Amino acid sequence: MLAAGLAFPQQRLQLKNRPAAVADDPLEYLAAPVKRRSADRSHLLIELREPRAETLRELERRGARILSYVPDAGFMVSAPDGLRLDGLEVRWAGRLLAPDKLSPLLASSGRLHCLVEFHPDVQPAEARAMVAEHLLELIEHPDLRPNELLVAGDAARLLRLAEWDEVSYVYPASEDLLEGRPVEACSGALTAWGPLAQYVARAGEGWDGPGRNPAELGYFLAQPARLLPRERVQGEILRALEEWAHYVQLHLAPAADEWGPRTLRFLFTPGAHGDPYPFDGRGRVLAHAFYPLPLNPEPIAGDIHLDDDEPWALGGYLDVFSVVLHEIGHALGLGHSDRPGSVMYPYYRQVAGLSADDIAAIRELYAAREEPPAPQ
Repeated sequence: MLAAGLAFPQQRLQLKNRPAAVADDPLEYLAAPVKRRSADRSHLLIELREPRAETLRELERRGARILSYVPDAGFMVSAPDGLRLDGLEVRWAGRLLAPDKLSPLLASSGRLHCLVEFHPDVQPAEARAMVAEHLLELIEHPDLRPNELLVAGDAARLLRLAEWDEVSYVYPASEDLLEGRPVEACSGALTAWGPLAQYVARAGEGWDGPGRNPAELGYFLAQPARLLPRERVQGEILRALEEWAHYVQLHLAPAADEWGPRTLRFLFTPGAHGDPYPFDGRGRVLAHAFYPLPLNPEPIAGDIHLDDDEPWALGGYLDVFSVVLHEIGHALGLGHSDRPGSVMYPYYRQVAGLSADDIAAIRELYAAREEPPAPQ
């Protein structure tokens, strides 16, 4: 039996495209998808009235696998057919439809160059087979994120691919990827409830709460890069912070206590460093950030960690300013952008400052600044 009173999600879930359309009969939109590779499992988006660890444990006990978090209180799960939702305080449950999985930046016709994100439980060989079966060109690149493929093809064929349950999201590919240049991927910012997928626009309401308000934050460099001058690294961090504060009303000040509330703590460190996400040595994961309260608890909310095994530089490849600028965007509450060339695109690139896309995104969270901030 399904939980009674399931409601339409009215912009509660922070999706880039519209929430999945649902039918009047919950049995209809919770039915197994028509197109899927698995014989007995598929992907469901479940919105809870309130995220609770015990609810997630019960979902897992009933056979679901939690794949990602969808703010404000949703979870994408891999679910067995007939998953029971009774007694779990479910507000809404349904599926992403093909139009929900296509970035709003994609053209509706013509030949497109895209990144296709598959759900994390889809095997790479299965994803490649699906691309080939839809007569899409697979473009090899060694630096792609683990659950993504770079493809080219007709928009209609991409739409048909997106109809399959295994596909999570499709968004534009950058010139760097298409030209085969070496790139570094952001592994994504972290929440206490799990990672976010590319189809999520932002994580929560930022440090200022609901609406667009000013926010006051501290910052602290707990440990600089081992092979770079501390003063230079501190300067690049401050420059990145001021770039965001130039466009929205963030009031930033040095923190006296690195563990203080509402403090962005910057840490260059190798390997295991006290959180559940140890770094992996040179390559792959460069950094990670933690989203603001309440998606993470204090004192780790807003912290930014960078792998000190990487060959960090002041300018050029692995530029400290560019990577830190991106990670601060996460620490302020932004997800990844679909727009190539933006700072918040999921593949880092050397930048001089924020793009118009980044500025528009941060102004969805915080009050816009009309005058430049006073220096601290």
